Parts: sequence; structure tokens; C-alpha cells
Amino acid sequence: MKSNNDEDYGVFLTFEGAYRYYYNFEKRANKGKNTSGNSANYLAMTTYIAHGDPILGDLDTDIDYVGQVGPVWGFQRTYNSGFNLGLELGVGYAFNDNDQSMAPIVNFRLGWAFGK
Repeated sequence: MKSNNDEDYGVFLTFEGAYRYYYNFEKRANKGKNTSGNSANYLAMTTYIAHGDPILGDLDTDIDYVGQVGPVWGFQRTYNSGFNLGLELGVGYAFNDNDQSMAPIVNFRLGWAFGK
């Protein structure tokens, strides 16, 4: 990315998708732990793609798109208060219109689940 000064910024349109296989619902339930809101560990194939130009801001990039796809191990927990926590770790194939490589995948999420 090229920047003319320290005040450049960008908000980018991104798309992310994953197929998750949750593998420890029964073990958690047998221990009396919460499984609501998919509170369990999982294996997943995840994908991410983003456009290289910001939809808001003036950050100038030298790429048209960027993406990544790969397997991850993760967990997510939704607590009775609605607080949601998640982590994914893996290695994926990263690419853009200029380059490609293997890269780590690290996603950390904090959120709030509304409703039941």
C-alpha cells in the first residue's frame, strides 16, 4: 500500500465464508457445559476476499483484490449474558492480483448475541 501521509485511511468491502464441523458438542454437554449458540470447538475451511480499493477513505493500494483460503481450527463460546468469543487458527493460501503465498490465518472475534 502506498500512503502520501499519515492521515490516509480506508474502509474496504470484504466477503468471508466458512464451512464448520463442530466436533465436541456431546463432550461439552456431558460435562454440564453450555452448548447454546454453537458453543463448541470446530474444524473449518474458510475463505476471505476483499476489493483493493476502499469504499470510504482515500488510502491508495497497488492491488485490485486480496484473498485467502485455508483450513482452520477454532472455538466459539456464547455465554448466558450474550457475550460471544471466538478464535480461529490455521494456514492458508493467500493471493492478490500481483502475488501469492502461504500465510497464517488468525481470527479473533468479540461480539454480542441478541435473542435466544
